[in-house]
Amino acid sequence: MLEEFIIFTSGGVVLWSMVLNDTRGVPVNSLISNVLLEQKSAMSTYTLGQFGVQWRQSNELHVVFAAIYNKTLNVPYLDSLLDSVYEVFTQKYANKLKAGGFSYEYNFDETFQQLWKQIQEETRAAKSTLKRPTRFEDTKKGKKLIKEGRLKKPDTEASAEAETEETSEDEPTEAVDDLEAERQAFIAMRAKKGGKKPGGYVPKNKKKPTTHKKGGKRGQTWGKTTKDEAAALNFSDPVGDGFVVEDDGDELGAHEAIDLNAFEDDSDEEDLPSKAGGFFSYISSFTNKVLTEEDLAPALAKFEKHLFSLNVARDIAENLCASVSKTLAGKTHSSFSSLTTTVKAAMEEALTKILTPKRSIDVLRDARAKSNKPFVITFVGVNGVGKSTSLAKVCSWLLQNKMKVLIAACDTFRSGAVEQLQVHARRLGVEVYHRGYGKDAAAVAGEAIKVASKTGIDVVLIDTAGRMQENEPLMKALGKLVATNPIDLTLFVGEALVGNDSVDQLNKFNLAIEEFGGKGVRGIDGIILTKFDTVDEKVGAAISMVYSTGLPIVFTGVGQKYSDLRVLDVKRVVHILQRGQ
Repeated sequence: MLEEFIIFTSGGVVLWSMVLNDTRGVPVNSLISNVLLEQKSAMSTYTLGQFGVQWRQSNELHVVFAAIYNKTLNVPYLDSLLDSVYEVFTQKYANKLKAGGFSYEYNFDETFQQLWKQIQEETRAAKSTLKRPTRFEDTKKGKKLIKEGRLKKPDTEASAEAETEETSEDEPTEAVDDLEAERQAFIAMRAKKGGKKPGGYVPKNKKKPTTHKKGGKRGQTWGKTTKDEAAALNFSDPVGDGFVVEDDGDELGAHEAIDLNAFEDDSDEEDLPSKAGGFFSYISSFTNKVLTEEDLAPALAKFEKHLFSLNVARDIAENLCASVSKTLAGKTHSSFSSLTTTVKAAMEEALTKILTPKRSIDVLRDARAKSNKPFVITFVGVNGVGKSTSLAKVCSWLLQNKMKVLIAACDTFRSGAVEQLQVHARRLGVEVYHRGYGKDAAAVAGEAIKVASKTGIDVVLIDTAGRMQENEPLMKALGKLVATNPIDLTLFVGEALVGNDSVDQLNKFNLAIEEFGGKGVRGIDGIILTKFDTVDEKVGAAISMVYSTGLPIVFTGVGQKYSDLRVLDVKRVVHILQRGQ
């Protein structure tokens, strides 16, 4: 059932609307904030609760046409209605819209009602005249087999024998399944011959192909290894009588200053040459014309493959390119250089919008501003992604910014987890609050926060057990920890190497915290992307995780030292994603 139809500008000015059931603008506002502003305009349908939204967008006139409907009721004519309203409205008011007539009163009620009524009538008429599928007996081959007696005639067509005999061999017929016809004829032929199986032709004097015997495997001759052979196989460095692992924090940069923006500067680095037939080679012939989605399809298909090769999830790469295509469709370009610049700028703008945080997370600012100390940060994620190491890096950074830190060992599940944190804490010079293993992690976190509050600690860093996203008991325990304690910031730690699986992990962790934490519990606030230094140009995991959730990347891990902590350099990542295209 159609609830509302609204026409508005890309700037949010409502030009005309038809309200059948008041939705208070919630679906449209959500469409603007979660789809149109997030470079997700490639989505054909957007849902919010019981409502669904379908839309069309005119890039030339900067106007959006949106139809809101109730999902529980089928609205088969919605696409036709949107297309008709789009065409009529843009033709009727194109000049006023181009002149910026957003304050003009658009009297479109009567026209819309006529279009709506016409579309509904056409839909009903089309449904009532649906053609019955053609039976095999009604086809040319079927009639021929019936005439020859090789196919039984249906009882309902006994009276139509004369018509069957007059059927011309050359008359046009409906599409027929030829394989089914041949099968029916073959079955009839075999039945007529008494079920005898057709024999195959066997050529005379047929020689058997010669076969060659394979030789058996040779047995391995085992013997004593000579001293020279053993020396040749020894690739280890020569050592003395023994070695000792020094527990020296300096080896891991415990006392090195952390510069969150200290990425290697590759701005002067020359871009890789574009491949022959690359992204922009398709568009040399599209000058002096209005661009269409068909014009841009080959070029964006090439770029889609490029994004996928850089570890961007396939569906996200498809949606991103489709969104850019819709953004450019309808725009006119007068020169090749202008088109090249516009296409590249559109892709760069889309990538930058995705990676730029919608909500600013400044850990130092928020920790200092909180009056009721301590500021509590929880680290969550799957096994082996570097949660404890990332926690230690954040701890080192906070210490260098004159913050008092306490680490809470709430991984009471994995053996050695507490000892691992104690090693980090000893190197960094901080305390670890723990209660051993087998305890309730939520209770341990609560006790650590109380101790920190009494001893003047500024920040509590909570380490949690690594768990797979399908492990329901551990996910429930995580939801309980977040729900029963005053958590200020929950950070998901994921690997840049994992790629598409990291998106699934992040979504399920976020859903589990909200579901098992209970009503009013906030989910994940941000992301720490580890091993970011190992992916080279394959930085697509960053795009995939941010695009699918809208969560910001707060930190990236770029090495094994405590000082190897950075914020995400958006321009650098976008530059890498466009390099060579």
